[in-house]
Order: sequence, then C-alpha cells, then structure tokens
Amino acid sequence: MKLSISKQGSHLHWSGTLDIYAAGEARESLLAYLAEEAQPVLNLAEVDGCDAAGAQLLCAAVKTAALAGHPLTFAAVSPAVLEGLTGLGLALPSADATLLSRP
Repeated sequence: MKLSISKQGSHLHWSGTLDIYAAGEARESLLAYLAEEAQPVLNLAEVDGCDAAGAQLLCAAVKTAALAGHPLTFAAVSPAVLEGLTGLGLALPSADATLLSRP
C-alpha cells in the first residue's frame, strides 16, 4: 500500500508502507514537519511495512530532531515497523524514542 502522509493536530501521521519507494516523499514531509514543530510527534500506528530505507529514515529523523533540540517522540508504532526494525537489529525504546543498535 502506498504511504499516506497527513498532519492530525500537531502529530504527523503515516499510514501504508514505509519503504524505499516512499522514503523520498516521507523524508520531505518529515523535514518540513520537523522545521515547524517544537514538539514533534510521529504516529506510525497504521504503517503496514517498513524496510531498510524506512528504518534509515526513522534513524535520521530521530537524530535530526535531537540535533535541532526538539526530540522526536512516537505516538504509536505498528507491529510492522517494530518487526522491520528488529529484523535489522534496531530497537525503538518507548522511553525516549531513540533508535539504538541492539547490543
């Protein structure tokens, strides 16, 4: 399913597949969103797939937001995103929403 991007209140909401085909569009929407939001929140509850490109985008988003002094938090993360991250040896701790390599 094609990635759908919408802003719901102050949250950025993605649904569909976060893959290499959607990464460019997702990146552009995310960069614009991060530039305007002091407390960015990303909702991934309806993302039904996440490949390495999607995971890379999430890692970069967390880092970009942190460097700007506005840590990115996640309202919800779908099982598909968690599975994609886990398959790459990554984790998304809920406490601070930082992507870290697993030990």
